[in-house]
Parts: sequence; structure tokens; C-alpha cells
Amino acid sequence: MTAKLKTASSAAAAALAFSFILAGVASVQAGNTPQGVGGVSVGKPDITAAVGYLDGKKWTDGGTHTLNNPGFVQGTQVGPQNNMCRFKQMDLQPKNAGQSDHGAFVTKVYRDNALVHTEVFAPASVPVGYLTNFRKWTIDLKEGMNTVKVFMDANKQVTEMKESNNNYTVKFNVKLDCDGDGHVGPAPKIKNKVIKKGPILKKPAPQRPKPRG
Repeated sequence: MTAKLKTASSAAAAALAFSFILAGVASVQAGNTPQGVGGVSVGKPDITAAVGYLDGKKWTDGGTHTLNNPGFVQGTQVGPQNNMCRFKQMDLQPKNAGQSDHGAFVTKVYRDNALVHTEVFAPASVPVGYLTNFRKWTIDLKEGMNTVKVFMDANKQVTEMKESNNNYTVKFNVKLDCDGDGHVGPAPKIKNKVIKKGPILKKPAPQRPKPRG
């Protein structure tokens, strides 16, 4: 009887160990590097941005920010219509707030629905629990309001603990002369002046000299 119990216990332990091995294989196939006791992943990664700046403004907080410092501008009259300012640096510090390493993923940045930047991350390049170096790029913005969106895992390549902290939307109100017209914002319209005309004066008819009497 004792021998049968030992045999059953050994079989159960072997089955449990095999289930852990299968879980580890599935994690590797999903692009997550195994981690934890016995080399098995103890959870999923969680890709997000620790912080990000443009012109000294923390865009990861969302909201609307005014950009009016020409010192952060690399050039003006850039872009397809020569009406944008090129800002020297927009950046972000990526973070893995999860419990395991991640696979490869791509971050994409949009300005008013136009793709303006792509950042590629190699597998496990953002370690769990550590802050990595800032990723930096230039960005072109037009005078006035711009909506910028950042999608950390744009192609949904990584299965994460939390998907709701992947995307950011922020507005930048650029108050600089980006198009070189000498004005910030739309050029002022000059109203047509209406010249009021007075009554037309008729010249008096020449008078004939009176005959001498």
C-alpha cells in the first residue's frame, strides 16, 4: 500500500513539473525571455513610458502644452509646405513595469494622424525593474495646435500585464513663426478700405460778356 502511494505521489510531482516546463516553452514562443525559479517566467511584461519631454514639457502627462521657446527649435520653414518648426528633441524613457522580459516591439509617433517617427526595440532591451536610456528624435510641428500620439507597442507584438498604459495623446500649441511670414499664427487680414465719394460738382457754364449799352 505504501509503495502505491509513493508511486502516485511521484507521478503527480512529475506531471506538475512537466506543466511548468510547458509554461516556460509557451513564454519563449510568445517572445518573453523566461525568468524566475527554474527558468520559468513568473508573469508577463508591461511596456510603458516612464517619462518623456519636448521643449522641457512633460508630454507623458498628457494635456495641452505651449511651445514658445526658439532655443529648442533647430529650423523653421521645414516640412512639405515649408510651414513647420523642427524641434531639436522629443524623447521618452521606456519602462518595463511587468514581471518578465519582453519580445521585440515597435513604438510609433503620430502628428495629426501622420506617422512622423518609428522606434524599434530589440527583445529584452528594456529590463524589468530598470530605467533605460532615453530614446531621442526630432519632430516637425506647425504653428498653432498639434495633436501628437505615441503608441508604445504599436503593432501589439507583446502580450502584456496591462495594455491600457501603452498609448499617450498630448497637444502642443506652437507659438513661434514657423512659416517665416513675420507673424505667429495666421497673418492678419487687411480689410479693404472703402472710399466714400462726395457729390459730383459741375463746373459752372462760362458766362457771355454783357453787350455794352
